[in-house]
Amino acid sequence: LEFLSGKRIGALVGMQADAIRGLDAEYEQHDRVARDPEAAAQHARNQAFKRQHNAVQKGVANAHAKYEERRGHCEALKDQVRLSTEALDKQRAGNARVSSEIAKLESLETPENREDMALLLQLVTINEELKQQEEAFREHCRQQRGELKGRLERFEESGGLPEEDMERLKMVEETYDAETAKLERLRQMVAIKTQEIHMLKRKIDDIPTRPELVQYERRFVELYEQVATKLDETRRYYTKYNTLTDTQKFMTKEISVLNSIFKQYPQVVANEGQKRSFVDQMETIRKGVQDNSDRIQAKLTDDKAKREQLSDRLNKVVERQRLYF
Repeated sequence: LEFLSGKRIGALVGMQADAIRGLDAEYEQHDRVARDPEAAAQHARNQAFKRQHNAVQKGVANAHAKYEERRGHCEALKDQVRLSTEALDKQRAGNARVSSEIAKLESLETPENREDMALLLQLVTINEELKQQEEAFREHCRQQRGELKGRLERFEESGGLPEEDMERLKMVEETYDAETAKLERLRQMVAIKTQEIHMLKRKIDDIPTRPELVQYERRFVELYEQVATKLDETRRYYTKYNTLTDTQKFMTKEISVLNSIFKQYPQVVANEGQKRSFVDQMETIRKGVQDNSDRIQAKLTDDKAKREQLSDRLNKVVERQRLYF
């Protein structure tokens, strides 16, 4: 009560004034009846009469409602009978027309066009059946339309849905709208997540897998072996070329020396001084050849030592590589 203002209390009292006056009058009437026995008996008779009168009025209203309902049903049946009669008349007219057309066609029938006439009669029969089905479908649609109109009129006359149902329907529509908006947001989120997933899949596909890495490594090893084989072959060709070039150079020098000896030998044999000088020249040539041979031998020894060192180094690297497999 402490939360109610004076105006609000006055409004509540004003709203209940009629009810209070009615209760006051009823109370006075009951008080008079309780004091006067004759008035009590008269009041009982009046109440019984009122009850009988209300019951009769209710029965009359029910009978009138049933009468109106049955009259509407009778009118609907009359309309249905009228429509059925019209449809029957149309059907009879159509049957007569078809019969006359069939008679005309039969009169035109000959042995040559008997099959064509039979096919034509069959097509005419199918056409008429389709027309009948169409008319029946239209009639069914008209009946359904009338029933739906009647239901709609009864629904509108009854005042529509109650207030509680309207509130419930409104709440359901609001819930539906909210859930629809939520669904749309979730669809957008799913679309965004799907795009992100596709982007991540592309990035993952760009990263080679373990089998692909093994395949790439195997291919690189094969290419390395091919390149190494080609390099060894090229080196052998270069080495062979250099060896043949050196051999040609030495053989050319040897031939030159032998030609020089062959030309000078008959001249120096007769002269002792020239003979000694010739021998000294031969000794100088021998020493030069020996020096070249020693130098080549030393170079060969150094190359063999380098080869052994590189071979040892290669073996160590191979051993280390085996540790990774």
